Amino acid sequence: MSETEITRSVRDHISSFVSLVGNGTLINRFTKPKNKSNSCSSGDERRDIIRHKKSRTLPKAKSEKKMEVVVVDVQNTDKMLQMPIRSENRDSVATTGSDGNQSILESDSDHELKAHDELKQLTPSEKRDRKVRYIVSEIVSSESVFVDCLKLLNNDFRTSMIDINKEEKFMPESEINKFLCDLPQLLTFSTVLLHDLKSRFEKWEDIHKISDIIATVGPFLKMYSAYIRDFEYHCSLFDEFRSKYPRFDQLTRDFERDEKCRMLGIKHYMLKPVQRIPQYRLLLQDYLDHLEESNADYQDTVQALKIVCDVADHANKSAQYENEFHKLLNLQSRLRNYELIRSGRSLIKEGELLKLSRKTLQPRYFILLSDCLLYTTYQGSPPSCKLRVNHELPLLGMDVSTPAKTDYSNEFIVISTTRSLTLIAQTTEERDEWTRLLKETSSLARSKHVEIAALRRTAAKDLLFEQDTLQLGKFAPVWVPDSRVTMCQLCCSSFSVTFRRHHCRACGKVVCTSCSGNQAGLEYLKYKKGRVCDDCYLILSEDRRTVEEVHLGYLRA
Repeated sequence: MSETEITRSVRDHISSFVSLVGNGTLINRFTKPKNKSNSCSSGDERRDIIRHKKSRTLPKAKSEKKMEVVVVDVQNTDKMLQMPIRSENRDSVATTGSDGNQSILESDSDHELKAHDELKQLTPSEKRDRKVRYIVSEIVSSESVFVDCLKLLNNDFRTSMIDINKEEKFMPESEINKFLCDLPQLLTFSTVLLHDLKSRFEKWEDIHKISDIIATVGPFLKMYSAYIRDFEYHCSLFDEFRSKYPRFDQLTRDFERDEKCRMLGIKHYMLKPVQRIPQYRLLLQDYLDHLEESNADYQDTVQALKIVCDVADHANKSAQYENEFHKLLNLQSRLRNYELIRSGRSLIKEGELLKLSRKTLQPRYFILLSDCLLYTTYQGSPPSCKLRVNHELPLLGMDVSTPAKTDYSNEFIVISTTRSLTLIAQTTEERDEWTRLLKETSSLARSKHVEIAALRRTAAKDLLFEQDTLQLGKFAPVWVPDSRVTMCQLCCSSFSVTFRRHHCRACGKVVCTSCSGNQAGLEYLKYKKGRVCDDCYLILSEDRRTVEEVHLGYLRA
């Protein structure tokens, strides 16, 4: 059946239905008036009866399908005929005008085909411009949604809690601000940014630029780093306050059930600022991919994307540093006789290994730091007991190897200037991870030491040539007091009970054992050999070797 025939059939059904309503036949079928003499005669009365009777349950047909009574205004049949009629074929819609002629016959698929044809007619440049405009609109709309989330947290939740707390005093007001302290600054910044983005988007036909706004406010994006860094801490405070103050918990649950929260928790909205920087990054990258290098906004987009990437990397590093610092604090609470937290020190790995002794295997806890390996023993029942540091193994000059025999697949040997150990891991994978990290960390520590020593050697030579009065070995130097130095003046390694201080007899600096393993003849000592640092040794002996060769030669000796 063609679409024209379907339309004609539907029109015939409507016409017959209207005629039945007009002569009262349809009403008499489903209504039983008590007094036949009072039957409906006018159109208005018939409509009233249908209106009052429309709630009745109609008799069921054999097919168990419910019949529907449609109230039709006889005087407005022309308007009804003008309404779009959906036929059995749901893809087609027939529309007729008041003159009874068909005016439009179009399907949903036709609309899609039409849009597809229009898209095909666009040039590649026009397609790119349309995509760029869509991305810009997405940047603006996503910023608007983000500002609404911040307003919900700061204006609705935070402010309402403070106002209620002023009356009921159910918790200290300072504690409410503890986990929401960064929101006012973020809200102010995002509101200003949204206003600028909207203003620019409204003028998009004249000014095809958006990234210069983000590049201008780029330095302020660093506020997100502090929020991301403290996010887990703020969430833990929020959970703590909910369990500590029942009234605060009740008000929070009531607020989360409100329509404005859309059945989402407060933590869900607290996560939004953490997700915003990655969203900026993805949107700007997509925007940049659809710009030509000749576009006026290309360079600003590159700059804005770099700023956002730097902020994201800084936030990730801050969060990672925060996690490592908490781990160091936890370890420091377990160590009794050792100062673990020092400037520039980071935690690489920790875990239990078996130490091979002469008779038995002994469980020991090892802590790999960026500058040393701590060998500790348990002070109580493992694994959460206190620890005592037995030895601090320096990474400079450390050698790590594995046995050649397959019978000892989980063993590895650590050789250092302080102590050498044979250790056994639980699995081969664990052993390989320990050996890899030990080699990488010791290599980084050695490179750092050589770099610092080279810089200091250059500085010492420059100072020697600039000041004629300073001549190494001819005059006794003034020693730097031990109390004024906490780390080696060459490699910056921190001193401890086992990591001792030494004075260079040529320049008077306080250095470690590794940096003062050489002797040179000094004129003020009548050319007797005295202990000197690596820098002075190279100058006094006129040795052509590099600092690394001199230092490694001492370690091998």
